[in-house]
Amino acid sequence: MRKAINDWFGSYYKPADIRSAAAGIYMEEFTEEELKQMVAFYETPVGRKVLMKMSVLISKLTAMAEKFTAGKQNTLTTTIRPILEKYGMTNIVSELTHRKRTSNSPQ
Repeated sequence: MRKAINDWFGSYYKPADIRSAAAGIYMEEFTEEELKQMVAFYETPVGRKVLMKMSVLISKLTAMAEKFTAGKQNTLTTTIRPILEKYGMTNIVSELTHRKRTSNSPQ
C-alpha cells in the first residue's frame, strides 16, 4: 500500500518542490533561530515522539473540537453575520448562509 501511494504521489509531485514550498512556509512563520531550536528539539527522543504522534494528535484534537462545536455553528453565524455585512464581506455571508441551509437539510 505504502509503495502504491508513494508511486502515485511521486508521479504528480516532486519531493524537492514540496520541501521547498514547506521550507518557505516555515521561514514565513519562524525566525532562523527558532527554526534551529525546533530542529534541536525534534532531534531529541521527545521531539521524535511528537513527530511520530502528530497526525494522531491532530485527528483526535480535530474530533474533540468538532464535538465541542457540534450544533453551535448557527449561533456563530448569527453573531458574526452583521459584522461581515458591515465590512462588505457579502461573499462570506453568502457562504455561511449556504452552509447553514445545507447543514439543516435532512439527509
